[in-house]
Amino acid sequence: MGSIDLNDEQELLLEGSAAKLRLVLLESGVEQACRQSSLRELTSFLAESETALFKGRLQLHKQDDQLEVWLKNSAVGRFSKQEFEEYLLNRFTQ
Repeated sequence: MGSIDLNDEQELLLEGSAAKLRLVLLESGVEQACRQSSLRELTSFLAESETALFKGRLQLHKQDDQLEVWLKNSAVGRFSKQEFEEYLLNRFTQ
């Protein structure tokens, strides 16, 4: 399934199906936070002009072609929008 490395200790991965999935933030393999979503919600966020997805403990923020993962109101990692789109495509076309 794979994941997106955010830094040396943290990674973001998706679990579940396209209709009901979980974004999970792991630190050294231990779950720190998760958020339920859908593939439709994530792809809409990437395509639209919104700059933030989700409220609360785990959030995604978009700036230009970069996405940032926030945990407890602090950025923990950044990756490209293209990398996330490819991750979604690979994850849900298998």
